[in-house]
Amino acid sequence: MSSQDMSINFGRRLIPHLIDERAQNGWGQPFTSISRSLNPNDGFRDISYSQFANTVNHCAWWMQEALGKSQDTETVAYTGPSDIRYGILTIAALKAGYKLFVPSPHNSVEAHLQLLETIGCKIYLTPQATHPTIEKVLLERAMNHVTVPELEDWLECDTAPLFPFKKTFEEARYDTFVVSHTSGSGDVPKLIEVKHGTFAAQDFFQTFPSQGAPPTILEDFRNIRMHLALPLFHAAAYMCFFSAPVFYSMTSVVTPAVPLTAEIADAVHRFGNVQACCVPPSILVDISKTPSYLESVNGMEFVMYGGGPLPKNAGDIIQATGTTILSLLGTTETMLLPLERPDKEDWEYHRFSSHLGAEFRYRWDDLYDMFIVHDPKLDLGQGVFATFPNLREYTAQDLYSKHPTKPGLWRHRGRTDDVIAFVNGEKSNPLTMEGIIGSHPEVKSALVFGAGRFQGVLIEVKQPPLSFERRSSLLLSIWPYIARANQGCPAHGQILNRMTIFTCEEKPVMRAAEGTVQRGKTIDLYRAEIDALYENDQTSTERSRPASINFQDQTTLRTSLRRFFAEDIGLKGVEDYNDLFSAGLDSLQALNSTKHINAAAQKQGLYVRVAPKTVYNNPTIAKLTSKILALKDEIESEVSEHSHSENASEVV
Repeated sequence: MSSQDMSINFGRRLIPHLIDERAQNGWGQPFTSISRSLNPNDGFRDISYSQFANTVNHCAWWMQEALGKSQDTETVAYTGPSDIRYGILTIAALKAGYKLFVPSPHNSVEAHLQLLETIGCKIYLTPQATHPTIEKVLLERAMNHVTVPELEDWLECDTAPLFPFKKTFEEARYDTFVVSHTSGSGDVPKLIEVKHGTFAAQDFFQTFPSQGAPPTILEDFRNIRMHLALPLFHAAAYMCFFSAPVFYSMTSVVTPAVPLTAEIADAVHRFGNVQACCVPPSILVDISKTPSYLESVNGMEFVMYGGGPLPKNAGDIIQATGTTILSLLGTTETMLLPLERPDKEDWEYHRFSSHLGAEFRYRWDDLYDMFIVHDPKLDLGQGVFATFPNLREYTAQDLYSKHPTKPGLWRHRGRTDDVIAFVNGEKSNPLTMEGIIGSHPEVKSALVFGAGRFQGVLIEVKQPPLSFERRSSLLLSIWPYIARANQGCPAHGQILNRMTIFTCEEKPVMRAAEGTVQRGKTIDLYRAEIDALYENDQTSTERSRPASINFQDQTTLRTSLRRFFAEDIGLKGVEDYNDLFSAGLDSLQALNSTKHINAAAQKQGLYVRVAPKTVYNNPTIAKLTSKILALKDEIESEVSEHSHSENASEVV
């Protein structure tokens, strides 16, 4: 760090102040760059700090006139196209004494209403063309609806007087910078008020080398033009739009406000004069499958992604062009975490700075939960404790596993709510399997399900099959990928070929703003199809299983069970007193065994229901025989008593 740098108060600088300072000093690096039209082929125009700051000042004066002076930092909601009005309104609201709430337009009407009620928001800003969902919200909730000017009207306005942001860092550190929310993969998203101090923590990362720690990956952002392909209401976009430019002199090249596709991203890469990009994983998968798109990332300093996993084969293909894959990691609550750059071949892994204050606590299998523990010595760099100043430790409930040979490297393995708990009590993390299946050229996404049951997969393909023949040919083509995914999975988590569902156009997969699949919402959307799949599987099992298990007595049942486990399950040479699990029986086979035993009993008119735990508690053929006959006798006795009671009632 130079002597000039030593004079900078890193970690105590506020974004509104720095924007105005650079505008007044004629800062040369553009603040951002926007497309000249909705077609990125038409090129881009740079927006200087002075032009952006002037637009913010104009907007702040407009806001004060249109809304009045804010009483006690009122919340103002805004939903519009994904353009830089999100950034303009955020800083203008701060100057005018408001705080901007930027909900995802993809939320349901019910989610919008609950979020607005929770935060007590009474003002909604929209452009002239209001988003259809927001129109419904405004019909349901009485609000002051104000139309904002078009972006061009603000960018081309005359010079506006400075509208200063007067608070110091000490006064504003725990004040709200912007109101966002979690992605809401389950039910209603959770409101998060991200503070000035949360953003300032990313400024403080610059001091780590002077404290003996390696630099963070934010140093890779310095003085480059990066394609920002995230929706501008998203928390990660706020980091790329504000923190990286203001603290690290990056210029964000913003995708035009049209639905993002690999074709659009490629056009920005070709016409935006970019040296790097930050793109959702789903788009990178499509880029990896198209040679001409790969040519556009060849030579970039880095290709960055975040918000979800990137399949290894897709990342390897992109990195083979000569660029470097970098993975963003953070949450709405933390913003970007301080990560050190791993070796190129370890792009799937993260190396956390020692100045984060992270502790990894064991959960199960090879998985750990990361906790950030508050440390006064690390305070300015622990942004999450500006968001939540009363917490002493924080976890995002993300799961990690260690690198097999390199200490300090951690691979993100999903969230605790991604983990599937099966009927036998075992757990499976489906993200690796989903990535392998999703690498098929025709597959857009794969979603593994099976909570409380056994595992199946919901597959989204580019062209949903409309006929049985097309479905069969697709499954035949995709099955080798499912089989490869099964190879690295324990038996209880493997997918059978009959346990597959293809999505349909009428019910598109639910996605968060950054393009990642929303597991809970999508599973709920296809709940009827999933339930029918399990029901049909149970019915087909009952119909296909011949009555080869004889429940007559100890000898015949024991003999038929021995034959069943040998011939149908594949446990050769098992004797009556051998432990079935020691002989190779796994949890999936135990589950299927109970289904077949119950089906055989039902065909013989017997009242026997054997649960998987029955096999676990009676793990030899001898013990299982005795237990099944005991269950049979117990249930038949209850039926007999019930029948006798009914007959007695009729006599009376």
